[in-house]
Amino acid sequence: MEIALQQKGIMQMTLEQASKTDLIRHFSKLSVKNIVENAYPTLFELKKTYGEDKTEKVTAIVFKDLSESFGGELTDLQIVELAIETSSSDFQHMSLEDIYYVCRSIKKEKHFGKLNVNKLMTELNKHADERFEAVMEYNRNKDIERFRECERQPCDEGAAKRLSEMQERIHKKLNIPKKK
Repeated sequence: MEIALQQKGIMQMTLEQASKTDLIRHFSKLSVKNIVENAYPTLFELKKTYGEDKTEKVTAIVFKDLSESFGGELTDLQIVELAIETSSSDFQHMSLEDIYYVCRSIKKEKHFGKLNVNKLMTELNKHADERFEAVMEYNRNKDIERFRECERQPCDEGAAKRLSEMQERIHKKLNIPKKK
């Protein structure tokens, strides 16, 4: 399975032996919205493409960098376990860019305190919720775009039916009475 990307992701840059400063420059403007819009490959997709071992190693590199920013508070064993946990659990729908973003956000927090596995997993959970909301918003906006495009030009029968169903959902959600 080939992954088509509009821009290089963390996996590709790491495999090409990009430096830490290259990653920082390349991903300095990373946001949840940007991650969703660029559709970076998920950990699940990366495991299928590059294998479990490579995916977990690159994930561990991101966690190791975070730990070093906190004076090495996470042990190597904890870092490996976190990498395995994220790529094998409820977080496998996230991308390496999501994990990088969470780690960068933790580094920026003024009063994060001592870094530990529990705090990191809590931050990943918070991010997963935020990401879910961003995906929902992105999909709503795409639906509205398709809806408007379909209104501007003639649609085939299937598209007209989907347009009608979409209009009904929007009307119900916004409590707008149907036009007669």
